[in-house]
Amino acid sequence: MGGTTGSPGIVTGARARWIIGFVVGLAAVVVIADGAVGLAERRLAPQDDYYDVRARDVVTDMDRLEAGGVRSDVVLVGTSQMARGAVPKVLEHEMGLEHIHNVALPGASTPVVQRWLLDQVVPRLHPRRVVWGISSLDFNGGRPNPVITQYEAARATRPGLLGAADRVLAAGLSVARRRVELREPVTLAQNLRAGTRAHRRDSRPLGQLLGPMTTTKGRHLKRAATYLRRQQLARFAATPRYINAFTSTLRTLRAKGIETVVVIMPVPTTFRNAHPHGAAQYEAWRRTATAAARSTGTTVLDLDRSEPDVDFPDYVHLTRPAALAWSELLGKDLHSLGWPRAGAAGG
Repeated sequence: MGGTTGSPGIVTGARARWIIGFVVGLAAVVVIADGAVGLAERRLAPQDDYYDVRARDVVTDMDRLEAGGVRSDVVLVGTSQMARGAVPKVLEHEMGLEHIHNVALPGASTPVVQRWLLDQVVPRLHPRRVVWGISSLDFNGGRPNPVITQYEAARATRPGLLGAADRVLAAGLSVARRRVELREPVTLAQNLRAGTRAHRRDSRPLGQLLGPMTTTKGRHLKRAATYLRRQQLARFAATPRYINAFTSTLRTLRAKGIETVVVIMPVPTTFRNAHPHGAAQYEAWRRTATAAARSTGTTVLDLDRSEPDVDFPDYVHLTRPAALAWSELLGKDLHSLGWPRAGAAGG
């Protein structure tokens, strides 16, 4: 009654054939598209899977050291203030150690250092000691465009299952690896026409300064001051998340048996005054950070006034000559704490 019905077996078989045909067709499209993107990829610059090119270069060098069985005597972490301020060769000479590596990254606020140090550095370099250079910039949870957001958006450091899945797909498929560029066809076409440019990199970024820093004058100096005030120190607040990331990392290092020293980095008068509530706000942060570090049993070296204002060409970083001199001072201070010197060879 009311029409005909087909055989369930026929319907099921037809549906199965349609599904199989669809899957095979889709797979063919993916394979062809991936092959085409793979060919085009030869004319594109290397993929940046980290939030900053220095992070990529540092990981490359850490992998090289790990493959060679090298264990760090000391790793230096922090922001570009440490990357531009501490010279491993000078510290090695002062402390009688062989393997001191500077793994500091630009903009590495305390949540970034927490993930970078514990997820990327410690598993590769197995450091005996850590020197963490800090300033108020690292604790500013009110900063616009926080660096931790960029860090966790990067493929290599994206957290969770989605991050892991993204890395697996990118390792096997060009279309997955280049999906961001494929969303911008005009820019992609321009890049393809331009071709691959040779990637210049320091073959040993862990052993040399990030730089060099040159003297900033006139309009550029004014621009640096504006950026410091309106971006880096904007809406300054040492928020609980950033303080907790700091203390939690220090406690984790202590639990792993990694001796740690926190160094309050040198800054000029203009830097202190650039805080929304002036130098008093900077001093309040310094007291808070010192107390937070000491609450974990960590030693603090306060070197915030160890360099004159003229040594800061952009109000944040040291010049190369100043960095060499400051590194010598830091090495002597670390040695005074009982860190290796005579007959050290790893401590």
